[in-house]
Amino acid sequence: MSNWDDVIGEIVFERTEQLKQWGNDHDDQHTTLNWVALIAYYSSRWIKLQFSPIIFRKSMIQAAALCIAAIDFIDRKLDKGALL
Repeated sequence: MSNWDDVIGEIVFERTEQLKQWGNDHDDQHTTLNWVALIAYYSSRWIKLQFSPIIFRKSMIQAAALCIAAIDFIDRKLDKGALL
């Protein structure tokens, strides 16, 4: 069974990798609907494949990191006084 600290560390690592690849400027081009679609995609993409606990787990880590990205996106918009 996973230790929460380890899982959170994996999510932070995944989010760091996403930032290296895409960055906040790219993220800020999304809409809230884009974020919902991205999170839904990563949360369910394992369904298209033959079920594997490893793929499911990886997808959940990626989806969790995208949730953090979406929260950061919202916070940046709110800091600028923008309406979503």
